[in-house]
Amino acid sequence: MPPADPNEFDAWLCLTLISGLGNAALRKLLLAFGAPDRVLAARRADLQRFVADDIAAQIADGGNTVGARQALRGSGAGGGLRGP
Repeated sequence: MPPADPNEFDAWLCLTLISGLGNAALRKLLLAFGAPDRVLAARRADLQRFVADDIAAQIADGGNTVGARQALRGSGAGGGLRGP
C-alpha cells in the first residue's frame, strides 16, 4: 500500500530512483533519519556517514526528481513534485 501522504510518496520515489543507492544503504539512511523526507532534508556531511559522497550529493540536491516526475507522468499518478 502506498504512503497516504503524496509528499512522502514523492520522497520515496526520489530516493529509490537514485542510481547507486541500494536497499542496504537506503535502509541505513531511513534508520538514521527516520523518514524519506528527512533523508532528503539532511545535510550532505551527515549523509556522507552512510553513503559515498556522490550519492550524498544527489540526495542533498533533492534526489532523482527528474526520474520521479517521469515515472509519475507515465503512471498517470500526478504527484506533487516541484522544480524543473
